[in-house]
Amino acid sequence: MQQIESILLTILTKITDQTDVIWAGYNSPAELRKEIELNIEQLKAGNEEALQKFNIMFAPTSVFQELAQSNGWHDEYMKLAREFDERYEVVKTRSRIKKLGKRILGYGREDN
Repeated sequence: MQQIESILLTILTKITDQTDVIWAGYNSPAELRKEIELNIEQLKAGNEEALQKFNIMFAPTSVFQELAQSNGWHDEYMKLAREFDERYEVVKTRSRIKKLGKRILGYGREDN
């Protein structure tokens, strides 16, 4: 998760008060920064929904790509998106393995 957080912090450094966020769907850079920071905190707390939100934000033509395209750092975005996708798959695979292991061992059943 630290590598995902590092990628997200890199995105945060790109968002200044002068950042164009209109095509990304936000009213202000501060609004976008606040949402990213909140989701990073939720991610640190183990909230898988926050990870899924970031996955959506990295999707083609979604928030981060529109942000990068509008602000002149699209090539860097593509690199960050690839890194995120790789780390996301690792985290999701580990999560599926952990859940499967619990099921096999009988943990997490409603009758336990």
